[in-house]
Amino acid sequence: MNISEGLFGLLAAASILLALLLSIVDLPQQYVWLRPELVCLVVLYWVLYTPQRIGLGIAWLVGLAQDVVEASVWGAHALALCLVAYIVQASYQRLCAHSPWQQCFWVFVLVGIHQIFVNWMQGLEGFAGPISFVMLPTIISALCWPLLVRVLHQLRGHYHLT
Repeated sequence: MNISEGLFGLLAAASILLALLLSIVDLPQQYVWLRPELVCLVVLYWVLYTPQRIGLGIAWLVGLAQDVVEASVWGAHALALCLVAYIVQASYQRLCAHSPWQQCFWVFVLVGIHQIFVNWMQGLEGFAGPISFVMLPTIISALCWPLLVRVLHQLRGHYHLT
């Protein structure tokens, strides 16, 4: 393993860990549903822009970590992130052909699939919430996508990581 691969792994792990930590930051009750799905966005980024390095296995592990960190239904985020990562891997060349602003629509759809799947799994355990609990984080996540892409692209460029 060379230094570049080590730095790549460190950057990917740090971004995922930061997203996991931000997903449990305590917010006032009226703002909880305005939180973007950062874990899903970060996994989407790495699968989309480095599909040869980050794939379904990493998405599964990150999803399990998110289930533990958020005390969620076991496997809900893991399965949802795997599903979304599979869709991205199957169509990453088409998605990469668009600018980050154009990708916002697809991110909205992918995060929406993630949200619906997780909320469905939680619904099996008795959690029932209004549609705004799914829609608001999905919309905000899609709007955050260009900023996330820019930040992670700049970090990768600064350290010369491909």
